[in-house]
Formats: sequence, structure tokens, C-alpha cells
Amino acid sequence: MKKCAKIIDFLIPALVIFLMSATSAPANLAASRGAQPANPLITTHLSAPLASQSFKVGADPYGIAFDGTNIWVVNHRDNTVTKLRASDGALAGTYAVPGGAEAVAFGGGNIWVTNIGFDTVTKLVTVHQRA
Repeated sequence: MKKCAKIIDFLIPALVIFLMSATSAPANLAASRGAQPANPLITTHLSAPLASQSFKVGADPYGIAFDGTNIWVVNHRDNTVTKLRASDGALAGTYAVPGGAEAVAFGGGNIWVTNIGFDTVTKLVTVHQRA
């Protein structure tokens, strides 16, 4: 759980920075609706109803990463990694990794998965690297 807390502690400030650096398009959208909110970026995004959708992955999804095109989810109990298309959530593949897949990261054009059962890291080569 400490690892999850560290990831969340990193992601929340990064998300805030991303939202604060967004273009003025939300302000223009709010103005076109006749609204002049104090903080158009936040108000515009929160004023619309939020929709959610779930996507089936493996057993005990534990970690998630984004490579710019796809979402990668570690399935701890299955010792697999599921690849979903970020554009629509469609299943793009499931890959076996050795013992205790726990965390996932994207770097150097590859997906990196920790294997706590073997004290190793597995490197998955993305489609972008195979060309």
C-alpha cells in the first residue's frame, strides 16, 4: 500500500500541473455558454456530468501506465499485463510476466514490469520499437 500512496502522491500534483497548464479552450467554451466563472478551467470541467466506463482486465489489477497510445495494466494475481487502446479501451493484448507482477512504468520506449516473486524486472518492447 505504501507504493500505491507514493504513486498517488506523484500523480495528483502532476495532474494539477497538467490541468493548470491547459489552453484557454475551456474558458472559451464557458464564455460561449454565457458563463463567466472565476476559474473557467476547473468550473467548466466539473460542471459537466462525469461519465465512467469500466474495462475488463486480468485478476487483481495493481498498476497502470500510459505509453502515449496505450494503457498498460498489471494484473498481480494473473502475472500478466493487459494492453488497452487508450482511445476506446479496446483490448490490444495480454502478456505473461514472471512471478508477482506488481508495478508498471513506461520509459525508453518500453514497458517495465516489476516481478516481486523473482526480484526482477521484465522489459516489454512496445509496437513503436519493433518497426
